[in-house]
Amino acid sequence: MNPSVVAAHKRIGLLQRFNKWQGKAMEKMQKSMDKMVSKIKSLEKKVSGSSSKKKKSKAPLPRSRSLLTTPKEAPCPRTSQSLFISSQGKGRQLAEKEEEL
Repeated sequence: MNPSVVAAHKRIGLLQRFNKWQGKAMEKMQKSMDKMVSKIKSLEKKVSGSSSKKKKSKAPLPRSRSLLTTPKEAPCPRTSQSLFISSQGKGRQLAEKEEEL
């Protein structure tokens, strides 16, 4: 037999074995996904049942585009002016302490 034909048959056999293994792995994954989905649904039912007993939810607030974007310049909690004033105050406190000594 031609060596290239033998090599091709060998590769085909390897691909078939890989595809079989892959199919089994996909089946196992699908089963575990189905279990997770059913568990999530049962938990959602529990959560929705417990929250409806406590309090009715409020109507959702209208959405605004401005809330979705971040501000370009957020105000700094301590401005440079407040830092300047606080540093002047510290300087005065040091000067007063030196005068006392």
